[in-house]
Amino acid sequence: MHRTQIVTPIVLTAVLTSQLGWRPTVEPSSQQTSHDEALTPAATPSGWTCVLPRHDPSVRAARSGEPTRPFASRVNPNLSIPHPQPGPVNTITGFGTGPGTAPKAEVAGTLPTTTSSDTYAVPLRAGQVFSATVRGSAGTLEVRDPNGVLVEGSSLDRSGSYPPGSPLLGGGNATVDHVAALTGTHTITIRRATKLGSTAPTPAAPTAAAPTAAADAPNASAADLARPTPTPTPAPVPRAPDDTYQADLAIFEPPSNTTQKIVLEFGGATIDTRRFGVETAHNPVTLSPLKNFLAGLGLTPQDQPRLEAQITDTVRKDLSAALAGTPVEVTSADSAAASNFGQPGVSRVVIGGSTTEAGISTVGIAESVDPGNFVREETALVLLDRISGPPTDTVSLTHYLPGTIAQLQKIAFISRAIGNIASHETGHLLGSWHTDPGSGKHDLMAPGDLIGAFGFGPDNIGGTADDFQARFGQDAFAPQEGFTGTEDTHTRTAIGLAPHPPANPS
Repeated sequence: MHRTQIVTPIVLTAVLTSQLGWRPTVEPSSQQTSHDEALTPAATPSGWTCVLPRHDPSVRAARSGEPTRPFASRVNPNLSIPHPQPGPVNTITGFGTGPGTAPKAEVAGTLPTTTSSDTYAVPLRAGQVFSATVRGSAGTLEVRDPNGVLVEGSSLDRSGSYPPGSPLLGGGNATVDHVAALTGTHTITIRRATKLGSTAPTPAAPTAAAPTAAADAPNASAADLARPTPTPTPAPVPRAPDDTYQADLAIFEPPSNTTQKIVLEFGGATIDTRRFGVETAHNPVTLSPLKNFLAGLGLTPQDQPRLEAQITDTVRKDLSAALAGTPVEVTSADSAAASNFGQPGVSRVVIGGSTTEAGISTVGIAESVDPGNFVREETALVLLDRISGPPTDTVSLTHYLPGTIAQLQKIAFISRAIGNIASHETGHLLGSWHTDPGSGKHDLMAPGDLIGAFGFGPDNIGGTADDFQARFGQDAFAPQEGFTGTEDTHTRTAIGLAPHPPANPS
């Protein structure tokens, strides 16, 4: 297969730094006798929902194909890197920010058959972000770490979820955005598109009908709430004039000049929800404060200070755990005037409001998925109408709270659940995609995983001794969202928070 390589010695401003749900069928314990109807296991799975943002990815296409200077192709047949397919790993002269001198490169080649592939070496240091997009005859990208582990495979352009200010590449047939946990030579494999000139799936802009088309109906059932995101509408794959492909590769350093701070806003907010890329969102909207949902949660106004403090503490602990206990600045505000949002390095999570007010059919949504956390002043929402609904609904927190649970334990359970969902949305702002909610690992980035988010144990009751705390970790990417491989939400969160990348994040 013929290959050409071009390296761009661009001087970067280098600064260091789903809707699927499930729950097990658990026999009711003796503590459930006063709450039998609400605690009866659902006949069908259900889960809380998180909609991914969707912005226009076409602006990223212009970032490819910048003026470049050519280098001769060079294949090193002695390069020892584990990879599943036969054939050499191609090195790109000068590419890299460690042993290399150029953080950007362009490669081109031919893929004459459906099984053809080309593999290139990508030298990375821990904490760097590798970005790539491909056009022409290729339609799949696969990134493997120095141990040969598939850390991200993609057959879609997901760059529409990046914030507009992110430097990451996009606009091609497929994109990848790997945040390196290991220092060493990674590889990227480029494979042919399934059907040139035919169709390939691409994520559609989320609408109020997705992921739960009937969720806003007055009598929406648990099955309605559990309905996964519809399969994205296929879009044409550009036909290459022949079997050639062109790929743009780049290595970026996350910013180090601004430390990320998170503020949780509980007092309601007026916000343009179109920033989330949802076409039916309103502009502007006023989201109700947390106090409007206390009664639905079985709490009183006197419980609100303790609830807010424990939600804030949950988010703080979730995030600092990704930094091995290093403190993370997470604060709370009861009014917009008391919030620091708008200052450099301050992102917010608005905890309040309903799906009707926001015009978005979800529990949580973030303004972007930002690998590397290049944009540090963004917004996320945790809407409270569904999780404060009637106890017959398995998405409601009161479903897991029989009358025998003491008030302090009830507050602890509710604050952990809301805090975990706020941490999930913050995780998107820090660069993590969704993980598999059905794997049983209970990663904080698994949408719809009631056990992981709510933290109830085998007794199926919140506020008891077997409750647990989920964490950012490693798990498979969420099925049907465009990626394959292992998503490392621990590393993505750590790099997104750290003022500079750790030497070797675990």
